[in-house]
Amino acid sequence: MASPLTLDNIAAGMDSVYQFGGFGSYPYAGTVDDHNGTYQSEHDDDEPLAPLARYIFDGFECFVYEYGIAAIRDRATRQTKIARFD
Repeated sequence: MASPLTLDNIAAGMDSVYQFGGFGSYPYAGTVDDHNGTYQSEHDDDEPLAPLARYIFDGFECFVYEYGIAAIRDRATRQTKIARFD
């Protein structure tokens, strides 16, 4: 659904399929570790979350975490988008 294949187009495609928010409506702040994909919330009292699954496709990664949290990342630029998809 993402043409051309960019992080923004992938996010828009996921949001379109999900239809309940996602990256465009309810983005999460925080970080995804470059080495192991661990998600760290913007809130200091939240425990880090290790990914339950990691998918790689054509230069992009998708991480799935507990609580319906998902992150997508451009492997070249390291730009990342995080949101909840439950």
